Amino acid sequence: MLRKFIDTGVMAGGYALIACAILVTADVFLRKLFGVVIPDADLLSTYGFAIATSWAFSQVVLDRANVRLDLLTAALPRPAAAALDLLALLTLATFAAFMFERGWAVLQESWIHGSRSNTPMQIPQVVPQGLWVFGLLVLNITILVVLVRSLRRLRHRDWQGIADEIGIASASEESANEVKSLSTPAVDAEGDRAR
Repeated sequence: MLRKFIDTGVMAGGYALIACAILVTADVFLRKLFGVVIPDADLLSTYGFAIATSWAFSQVVLDRANVRLDLLTAALPRPAAAALDLLALLTLATFAAFMFERGWAVLQESWIHGSRSNTPMQIPQVVPQGLWVFGLLVLNITILVVLVRSLRRLRHRDWQGIADEIGIASASEESANEVKSLSTPAVDAEGDRAR
Protein backbone atom coordinates (compact mmCIF):
# COMPACT_ATOMS: atom_id res chain seq x y z
CA MET A 1 0.00 0.00 0.00
CA LEU A 2 2.82 2.41 0.88
CA ARG A 3 4.62 1.53 -2.36
CA LYS A 4 1.53 2.26 -4.46
CA PHE A 5 0.94 5.57 -2.67
CA ILE A 6 4.56 6.61 -3.21
CA ASP A 7 4.53 5.48 -6.84
CA THR A 8 1.44 7.62 -7.44
CA GLY A 9 3.10 10.64 -5.83
CA VAL A 10 6.28 10.13 -7.82
CA MET A 11 4.30 9.75 -11.05
CA ALA A 12 2.42 12.99 -10.30
CA GLY A 13 5.77 14.65 -9.59
CA GLY A 14 7.10 13.41 -12.91
CA TYR A 15 4.13 14.88 -14.75
CA ALA A 16 4.61 18.13 -12.83
CA LEU A 17 8.25 18.27 -13.95
CA ILE A 18 7.22 17.72 -17.57
CA ALA A 19 4.66 20.51 -17.23
CA CYS A 20 7.34 22.76 -15.72
CA ALA A 21 9.68 22.02 -18.63
CA ILE A 22 6.95 22.88 -21.13
CA LEU A 23 6.09 26.06 -19.21
CA VAL A 24 9.69 27.27 -19.05
CA THR A 25 10.30 26.38 -22.71
CA ALA A 26 7.20 28.31 -23.74
CA ASP A 27 8.30 31.24 -21.56
CA VAL A 28 11.75 31.32 -23.18
CA PHE A 29 10.35 31.20 -26.73
CA LEU A 30 7.61 33.74 -26.08
CA ARG A 31 10.08 36.10 -24.42
CA LYS A 32 12.63 35.74 -27.21
CA LEU A 33 10.19 35.92 -30.15
CA PHE A 34 7.46 38.25 -28.92
CA GLY A 35 8.76 39.91 -25.77
CA VAL A 36 5.94 38.26 -23.78
CA VAL A 37 6.64 36.81 -20.34
CA ILE A 38 4.64 34.05 -18.66
CA PRO A 39 4.18 35.29 -15.08
CA ASP A 40 5.84 33.16 -12.40
CA ALA A 41 7.05 30.44 -14.81
CA ASP A 42 10.36 30.18 -12.97
CA LEU A 43 8.68 30.20 -9.56
CA LEU A 44 6.16 27.51 -10.52
CA SER A 45 9.03 25.39 -11.86
CA THR A 46 10.90 25.79 -8.59
CA TYR A 47 7.83 24.69 -6.64
CA GLY A 48 7.30 21.72 -8.97
CA PHE A 49 10.91 20.62 -8.61
CA ALA A 50 10.88 20.86 -4.80
CA ILE A 51 7.61 18.96 -4.48
CA ALA A 52 8.57 16.25 -6.97
CA THR A 53 11.94 15.80 -5.28
CA SER A 54 10.45 15.45 -1.80
CA TRP A 55 8.22 12.65 -3.09
CA ALA A 56 11.01 10.95 -5.01
CA PHE A 57 13.08 10.60 -1.82
CA SER A 58 10.69 7.90 -0.54
CA GLN A 59 10.97 5.89 -3.72
CA VAL A 60 14.75 6.11 -3.50
CA VAL A 61 14.59 4.59 0.00
CA LEU A 62 12.29 1.75 -1.10
CA ASP A 63 14.36 1.00 -4.20
CA ARG A 64 17.70 1.26 -2.38
CA ALA A 65 18.71 3.72 -5.09
CA ASN A 66 20.58 6.14 -2.87
CA VAL A 67 24.24 6.62 -3.65
CA ARG A 68 26.59 4.94 -1.19
CA LEU A 69 30.08 3.61 -1.58
CA ASP A 70 30.24 -0.13 -1.09
CA LEU A 71 34.00 -0.43 -1.22
CA LEU A 72 34.14 -1.24 2.49
CA THR A 73 30.85 -3.09 3.00
CA ALA A 74 31.48 -5.53 0.15
CA ALA A 75 34.57 -6.82 1.98
CA LEU A 76 32.92 -7.09 5.41
CA PRO A 77 31.19 -10.08 6.97
CA ARG A 78 27.39 -9.87 6.65
CA PRO A 79 26.73 -8.88 10.30
CA ALA A 80 29.18 -5.97 10.05
CA ALA A 81 27.75 -4.90 6.69
CA ALA A 82 24.24 -5.06 8.20
CA ALA A 83 25.38 -2.87 11.09
CA LEU A 84 26.73 -0.27 8.65
CA ASP A 85 23.53 -0.43 6.59
CA LEU A 86 21.48 0.17 9.74
CA LEU A 87 23.78 3.04 10.71
CA ALA A 88 23.31 4.56 7.24
CA LEU A 89 19.52 4.24 7.55
CA LEU A 90 19.54 5.79 11.02
CA THR A 91 21.66 8.67 9.72
CA LEU A 92 19.22 9.17 6.86
CA ALA A 93 16.33 9.03 9.33
CA THR A 94 17.94 11.74 11.45
CA PHE A 95 18.47 13.98 8.43
CA ALA A 96 14.94 13.36 7.13
CA ALA A 97 13.45 14.16 10.54
CA PHE A 98 15.45 17.40 10.65
CA MET A 99 14.27 18.33 7.14
CA PHE A 100 10.65 17.64 8.08
CA GLU A 101 10.93 19.61 11.32
CA ARG A 102 12.41 22.64 9.54
CA GLY A 103 9.93 22.35 6.68
CA TRP A 104 7.04 22.17 9.14
CA ALA A 105 8.32 25.31 10.90
CA VAL A 106 8.44 27.18 7.58
CA LEU A 107 4.94 25.97 6.69
CA GLN A 108 3.58 27.12 10.07
CA GLU A 109 5.14 30.56 9.63
CA SER A 110 3.60 30.89 6.18
CA TRP A 111 0.21 29.84 7.56
CA ILE A 112 0.34 32.22 10.53
CA HIS A 113 1.41 35.21 8.44
CA GLY A 114 -0.66 34.36 5.36
CA SER A 115 2.50 34.54 3.27
CA ARG A 116 2.17 34.89 -0.48
CA SER A 117 4.80 34.92 -3.20
CA ASN A 118 6.15 38.36 -4.05
CA THR A 119 5.15 37.91 -7.69
CA PRO A 120 2.20 38.88 -9.92
CA MET A 121 0.28 35.67 -9.08
CA GLN A 122 0.75 36.10 -5.31
CA ILE A 123 0.62 32.36 -4.70
CA PRO A 124 -0.25 31.41 -1.09
CA GLN A 125 2.95 29.82 0.17
CA VAL A 126 1.12 27.18 2.19
CA VAL A 127 0.08 25.41 -1.02
CA PRO A 128 3.52 24.52 -2.45
CA GLN A 129 5.09 24.31 0.99
CA GLY A 130 2.32 22.01 2.21
CA LEU A 131 2.84 19.61 -0.71
CA TRP A 132 6.60 19.74 -0.15
CA VAL A 133 6.32 19.08 3.60
CA PHE A 134 3.82 16.27 2.98
CA GLY A 135 6.42 14.63 0.73
CA LEU A 136 8.94 14.94 3.57
CA LEU A 137 6.42 13.40 5.98
CA VAL A 138 5.96 10.46 3.59
CA LEU A 139 9.75 10.11 3.48
CA ASN A 140 9.90 9.88 7.28
CA ILE A 141 7.09 7.32 7.36
CA THR A 142 8.83 5.30 4.65
CA ILE A 143 12.11 5.31 6.55
CA LEU A 144 10.31 4.26 9.74
CA VAL A 145 8.58 1.35 7.97
CA VAL A 146 11.86 0.19 6.39
CA LEU A 147 13.67 0.57 9.72
CA VAL A 148 11.08 -1.52 11.59
CA ARG A 149 11.24 -4.24 8.94
CA SER A 150 15.05 -4.20 9.11
CA LEU A 151 15.09 -4.41 12.91
CA ARG A 152 12.76 -7.42 12.75
CA ARG A 153 15.20 -9.08 10.40
CA LEU A 154 18.06 -8.15 12.73
CA ARG A 155 16.25 -9.82 15.63
CA HIS A 156 16.21 -13.04 13.59
CA ARG A 157 19.79 -12.53 12.42
CA ASP A 158 18.56 -12.48 8.85
CA TRP A 159 21.64 -10.82 7.36
CA GLN A 160 20.60 -11.43 3.77
CA GLY A 161 17.15 -10.04 4.52
CA ILE A 162 18.71 -6.86 5.90
CA ALA A 163 20.90 -6.58 2.80
CA ASP A 164 17.81 -7.06 0.61
CA GLU A 165 15.91 -4.41 2.58
CA ILE A 166 18.49 -1.65 3.07
CA GLY A 167 21.81 -2.83 1.68
CA ILE A 168 23.49 -1.55 -1.41
CA ALA A 169 22.05 -3.17 -4.50
CA SER A 170 24.64 -5.12 -6.45
CA ALA A 171 25.24 -4.43 -10.12
CA SER A 172 23.54 -7.71 -11.01
CA GLU A 173 20.47 -6.80 -8.91
CA GLU A 174 20.25 -3.40 -10.58
CA SER A 175 20.59 -4.99 -14.02
CA ALA A 176 17.90 -7.57 -13.21
CA ASN A 177 15.55 -4.82 -12.00
CA GLU A 178 16.11 -2.82 -15.19
CA VAL A 179 15.42 -5.85 -17.38
CA LYS A 180 12.32 -6.64 -15.32
CA SER A 181 11.02 -3.07 -15.66
CA LEU A 182 11.56 -3.18 -19.42
CA SER A 183 9.70 -6.47 -19.77
CA THR A 184 6.70 -5.37 -17.69
CA PRO A 185 3.80 -4.41 -19.98
CA ALA A 186 2.65 -0.80 -19.81
CA VAL A 187 -0.56 -0.04 -17.94
CA ASP A 188 -3.09 2.39 -19.39
CA ALA A 189 -5.13 4.98 -17.47
CA GLU A 190 -7.85 2.45 -16.57
CA GLY A 191 -5.30 0.06 -15.10
CA ASP A 192 -5.51 -2.40 -17.99
CA ARG A 193 -2.33 -3.86 -19.40
CA ALA A 194 -1.44 -2.60 -22.86
CA ARG A 195 -1.62 -5.21 -25.60
